[in-house]
Amino acid sequence: MSGTIDRVPTTDEMDSITPEERNALVGYCNNDEEWFKFTRGVHHERCPKCKSKFSSEVGFQITTQRTFREEKKKRRKR
Repeated sequence: MSGTIDRVPTTDEMDSITPEERNALVGYCNNDEEWFKFTRGVHHERCPKCKSKFSSEVGFQITTQRTFREEKKKRRKR
């Protein structure tokens, strides 16, 4: 053992994501049945149309724009 401690990488380094990418988010509005892009810390985390909170339903939670794929996030008709 050399006695030196290696630096632990940050979460951003481990995820290969920048702070700007981490704050660029997408939220789903149940009322408007639509996804909306927003930036955490710049915009309110609410639907820009009806001002309701974004969904917390599984599969429709707030997610990063970097990993968001709308074609995989389509609402199934009930």
